[in-house]
Amino acid sequence: MVELRQEQQQERAELKRKNTQELREEQQDVTEAKKEANEARAQILKDQSERLRELERRADQLRHKQEQAQGEKAQRLNAALSTIPTQQQAIERDIEALSTVKASNLNRAKDQLDQMLSRMDDTLDRAESNM
Repeated sequence: MVELRQEQQQERAELKRKNTQELREEQQDVTEAKKEANEARAQILKDQSERLRELERRADQLRHKQEQAQGEKAQRLNAALSTIPTQQQAIERDIEALSTVKASNLNRAKDQLDQMLSRMDDTLDRAESNM
């Protein structure tokens, strides 16, 4: 009877040790996944912000040319550039919101930002073609 009790205590202790080890490993996995998600988020933020800055520089150059343009050319540039501020604000808002996006939705958020930036790029291309 005493031996059986000792065996059961040893089995419980071993089971507890295994469970503790498994829990520790799972916590390490979660920590690593969070770290990777934060790194991915930071990279997306950096890349999208750089791309937006490049597009903003192009828009500024076109606005400068718009100021120098006259007549119909100025009107065409004005019409082509009229949506840029709204597009910029929407992109900036979504870039700022990246910090609140769940890790599982990061790729979707990145894709959405890519689409918005591409639309702004297309708008600038159309404005340049009106010059």
